[in-house]
Amino acid sequence: MSDHTSHKLWGGRFAVPPAAALEALNRSIGTDYRLWPFDIRLSQAWAVALWGAGVLTLEESKKIERGLAQVGQKLARAGVSLCRLLCQHASHQVL
Repeated sequence: MSDHTSHKLWGGRFAVPPAAALEALNRSIGTDYRLWPFDIRLSQAWAVALWGAGVLTLEESKKIERGLAQVGQKLARAGVSLCRLLCQHASHQVL
């Protein structure tokens, strides 16, 4: 017997069910993964905007941009296998 709850990020072993916010995260994880390239670029642009507004130094902004680029590279390398896992997970969730 297949139990879709086994694909959840958290829960299953606890007496109290997870909070509604965590349930929402569990339902959206597949969509979130498909949007990561846009999220990385947007966050990099936001770092530049914060530098332009004087909130970050140029060095801080560049460091954030490089870190986000590294995250993007890791996600890209994980590629299809991670997407399949997360998208399959999302399809098992009951709305």
